[in-house]
Amino acid sequence: MTQNPIAPPRFASAEQLRDWESLFQDAQINETYRRARVHRLLIKLGLVTPQQITRQLYPDVLNADSEDPYLALREIVRDPLPSAQ
Repeated sequence: MTQNPIAPPRFASAEQLRDWESLFQDAQINETYRRARVHRLLIKLGLVTPQQITRQLYPDVLNADSEDPYLALREIVRDPLPSAQ
């Protein structure tokens, strides 16, 4: 699959993450671009379990590392996750 041509919003702080406009923009990307990508992936692969597509879904559709417990949000998460300590 090709790289995501729509760059996801980048949040410099938790305050920006709470900003309605940023969340609205991200929701629009989810409802249009990402939803269509997931549907195309499922059509291509057929019946699969979530575990079977996670490693492909995260980088191809969500632009995130499936092994990253912060899902690329580490810089703005104030408290470390218990599993990441």
